Amino acid sequence: MRCLERAIAREVLHLLVNPSEIPAIDDLRPARKAHGWTLQHVANHFGVWPAQISQIELGKRRHDPLISAYRDLLRS
Repeated sequence: MRCLERAIAREVLHLLVNPSEIPAIDDLRPARKAHGWTLQHVANHFGVWPAQISQIELGKRRHDPLISAYRDLLRS
């Protein structure tokens, strides 16, 4: 049990000392609006609820694969 606790403590310490980089999301909403797309349009494209796209755009939810795919969609 102690070995498990130490392993968990090492992982937590590593994440505290070396935090992972959070992708910027401040460009998503303006780019979507520049395309003239609604939240519903983007949500239908990815098969998710519009609220999930809104939460991603506001920075309230982190979903890196969806953010990456969303950014690729906006670039095309």
